[in-house]
Amino acid sequence: RDKEYTLPKTVTKVLLNVFTKNRYVEKILVPGNVVEIGEGAFSNCINLKSVIFENGVKTIAKNAFKGCSSLKEIFIPESMEKFLMTSFQKCEALKVIYVPEGSKVMVNAEKMAAKFGAKLVVYKPGESFEDVVKKQKATNLTPTIHVAINTAENNVTSAQIVKQSVEVK
Repeated sequence: RDKEYTLPKTVTKVLLNVFTKNRYVEKILVPGNVVEIGEGAFSNCINLKSVIFENGVKTIAKNAFKGCSSLKEIFIPESMEKFLMTSFQKCEALKVIYVPEGSKVMVNAEKMAAKFGAKLVVYKPGESFEDVVKKQKATNLTPTIHVAINTAENNVTSAQIVKQSVEVK
């Protein structure tokens, strides 16, 4: 009945439906010794909010997290070689997907972010989840007004409001 669960170092594969419908777990840490998440392994864990995969995890099977309706964030490691769009079916609460620069699964991560309206955060390989999250909290999105000036007539010809990332120091 733990809210946070770290898979044991002795586990290398999470089998079919092993955590299905667990109503207690809210956060799962999958250590690097686990190389594969099996089909439906965490499906319908309705209170699961966060999944962090450490470097070493390579594959997430179809429906592995299907129906995890509270899942808000996923941290994908550099080692990830394969996950399917169906791996995270019906995860409508998804807000942030962290994926390493140059990842083999970047295309699927981008598609998934677009499908769920989630933010895709690309991080530098080698950064830990904690470091990436700290950087995100230090980054504040503020609207900036960009004005184009016609220098010949010295008057404003257009104005456009865009969002710009500003790092807080």
